[in-house]
Amino acid sequence: MEFPISRIGDRFTLLTVLAAALRDDDLLDIARCDYGTDADLHLAQLRRIASLAIPSPLKWHPAEVLELTRWSEATAEATPEAILRTHRQRAFCCTALLAAMGDPETVLDGCNSTLIQLIESLGELRLSVDQEAADLLTWLIRSDPELHASDRAFLGLGLLHFALSLPRWTNARLMDLINWIEEAARECRRGDPNAGANGTWLLSTTKYDQLQMKWRQLGPKLVDRLADHHSEQVIEKVRLIASLLSQKS
Repeated sequence: MEFPISRIGDRFTLLTVLAAALRDDDLLDIARCDYGTDADLHLAQLRRIASLAIPSPLKWHPAEVLELTRWSEATAEATPEAILRTHRQRAFCCTALLAAMGDPETVLDGCNSTLIQLIESLGELRLSVDQEAADLLTWLIRSDPELHASDRAFLGLGLLHFALSLPRWTNARLMDLINWIEEAARECRRGDPNAGANGTWLLSTTKYDQLQMKWRQLGPKLVDRLADHHSEQVIEKVRLIASLLSQKS
């Protein structure tokens, strides 16, 4: 099913905002996260990315530290500033990874893990970047017509999360996106008869399942984004998707 959204999207608008929000030592912290190994090499490439020059292909320096920072979590004892620092750095790295994934010369995995970490970090940072995030995901979906159905569905869910808060997304456009997500999920099942057999809908269609709990938690967040201007049909479909996401095996 062809992607139904006519907007082209933008690879760099979200990265621009997040790069500008970085503090002086953030890139150095990221560069050192692999026990300090090759920190100077990582830092040089991170600075390029912060200036919107993403290497093609994206190689070990700095892909390794971008991916490591993707998995970072604030500790229970962390101060409010430390929590913000973790999410600021993680949001930048996840955005850089997603922007790199649209490059045919770059091979990266864990698309849905990168995305849900980005969604969580943007929420913690309380940045008004729903449009920029929607543009990145729209660009990424359009950039790779060979995306696996599972990746299409997860990217579509992320796009739905951001689009629900944007008034320019009409009910008709939201329904087109929802139908596209549902078709991608059905395609996963056609390709794998066991997909969804444990009752976890889309979550059982991917081997990158380390962050399933966070995807389940996205369900209620989607419902929270519904507003008075959303149609009954959109509200019904979003609540259904939220219920399916929240299912446990």
